[in-house]
Amino acid sequence: MKWLAMMKWTIGTAACAVLLVGVSSFLPHHEANAQATTCFDFTTGGGWFTSPSGDGKANFGFNAGYKNGPDSPLQGEFNFVDHAGNVTIKMLTIDTYGGEGNGTGHRCDSTQACDRFWTGTAQITFPDHSSAVCDPLFVEVLDEGSPGRNDRIHVSCPGYNAFTFALPAGNIEVHKAACQ
Repeated sequence: MKWLAMMKWTIGTAACAVLLVGVSSFLPHHEANAQATTCFDFTTGGGWFTSPSGDGKANFGFNAGYKNGPDSPLQGEFNFVDHAGNVTIKMLTIDTYGGEGNGTGHRCDSTQACDRFWTGTAQITFPDHSSAVCDPLFVEVLDEGSPGRNDRIHVSCPGYNAFTFALPAGNIEVHKAACQ
């Protein structure tokens, strides 16, 4: 089962996502509009990067995908805390999971990176302590091997956008890479 997705983001209070053909990646080293494939693997990660809101750190932790291959259900958790921006995001549902690169049975490294992304809904809490349902939540990660010095993450939610190139600390790991 192949599916294609393209995320077009307008960041601000009126952010929206449109699913089309292809995938427009936010991370470097990716072809614009590359074809996304269904991946029956599992991705875990955690770490921090400099907050997009100012001085301070943004921490994250997650697991997403098909833990035991195509016969297992899609599952995941995602938590994000932007300490400088006083924003928290907690994933409520995971609706899609896919990626590009590395086929099946290969380890992810700097020459064969694994790109994974997922969408869902989340609860977002803002600096004034108000909260809202973030729909859609879009998370994209890049595993370039261990240790995670070159790994990357992008988090987007209506009203909030966080982006980093390389993680100063942490690791993202695609387990049993399996894309069709």
